[in-house]
Amino acid sequence: MKKIYFIIFLVVLGAQVVMADSPNFVNPKRFTSEFHFGLRTPTGENLKDISTGFALKFGVGYQLTKHLEIFHLAFDFGSSSPERPDWAQVYDPNTGYFRLEQETVIIYGFPLTARWRSQIGQQLELYVGAGASYYWFSTRLTDPYWGDLKKSRKRHGPGSVLEAGVFTDAFSEKLLVGLTANFTYLNTKGKTLTEPEPETPDEKIDRKDSYLTFAITLRYFMGK
Repeated sequence: MKKIYFIIFLVVLGAQVVMADSPNFVNPKRFTSEFHFGLRTPTGENLKDISTGFALKFGVGYQLTKHLEIFHLAFDFGSSSPERPDWAQVYDPNTGYFRLEQETVIIYGFPLTARWRSQIGQQLELYVGAGASYYWFSTRLTDPYWGDLKKSRKRHGPGSVLEAGVFTDAFSEKLLVGLTANFTYLNTKGKTLTEPEPETPDEKIDRKDSYLTFAITLRYFMGK
């Protein structure tokens, strides 16, 4: 973890050195909104439970100075599949045939971060951020006609977030387009999402979950 913080420090320091004064890099003192679409990749213990899946994130923040976004609160949502998913044969009365239903994992949470923003070119800027989060994981195999085919398994817990991104204002002064990445580290409690680990599916677990998310991001400065 110390190495990650040190790398972020060096990146920010380097960005400050090469920073040039651009008319678009100002202190907006306004609210920002963001939309992310990307992939969530599990790491560590989480590899035993879920596979890579999509991630959507919507957030709102406030840019206090040209460098500091004092807070950014987002809702993060995505889905995946268990590393060893269960399947069931379900009868569809509309078609008169059976179909295969696969168990899925729903992931959702609320990350809250503070960010530091630096210009690294006439139309490029870098940001790094850190904060706290709370996430939920749940899996269920359901059928719209017959209800639950399998009992839901859930776990949830708090954690920390590190994030970074590169944006350009080449398309618009108020709408920035960028590539972002974040690392989320959680301490969750509940049930395993994949059987047969542990051997008793209802056994309560306490585990460390971590994953990386890579996304294409749109950031919009609201107001005049």
